[in-house]
Amino acid sequence: MGQAVKREALTEEAAFFRLMGLASELCGTYGRDPANPAKGECSWGIDALCSSDELLRSLGGIPGVRGVRQARQAAGLVIPGSASPAESLLAMAMSLPADLGGVPFPAFRHNQALPWPQDFNGLIKHQTMTPDFYWPQHSVALEYDGTRHAEEDRVWEDHRRQQDYTTCGITLLCAQAEDLRSAGTLERLMRIVALQLASREEAGFLQKVEAALLEPGSSSARATLLSQLLPSVQDQQSTEESPHS
Repeated sequence: MGQAVKREALTEEAAFFRLMGLASELCGTYGRDPANPAKGECSWGIDALCSSDELLRSLGGIPGVRGVRQARQAAGLVIPGSASPAESLLAMAMSLPADLGGVPFPAFRHNQALPWPQDFNGLIKHQTMTPDFYWPQHSVALEYDGTRHAEEDRVWEDHRRQQDYTTCGITLLCAQAEDLRSAGTLERLMRIVALQLASREEAGFLQKVEAALLEPGSSSARATLLSQLLPSVQDQQSTEESPHS
């Protein structure tokens, strides 16, 4: 990537986001085709190769290697546990500093099973639930699905999931590939999430989010992030089958 930056085939920002994507994959449960990561097949539901702490420790043991400083920075910012490239992108958008295109959201749980009631008078259909992103203090969950649910069974499953979350007092927000089409659509999604979180945050939270979204250069950073992390059309139309329950 350093050579690509020198040839001006990549900007330094784009190269850093590629490092972030690699770190997310190493600490996640999916794997891209190393020969063709942009358009090759993805493997889903695999074991993470390492934790973010393990990645940082391993990078700490190789001082003086070209690029290791940027690699450490990427490892220190990565949110482990992503189950797809799109989840990695969303995790970055909701955690990175504003100058890297992120927004100041409170910390979230990423692909962690919820304490789920075993019995709710027969109203709950799922035995467990593992949202992509969850804010426990806010009772807000965000799930990404890049598929188009035309099949009746999938539509009914989505309906039951929504009902289960509602029954347990959790607001469920859903994101799809269209929400990651551009910096503008991603920013719209971030504003929607912020609105749902605002009631449990201090006064001025929405203003802080808006300031981050409007910070000079941040929209360009989000566009670069999308260009480096956004799944290909093939990935978006695939099932992104990382089971939630």
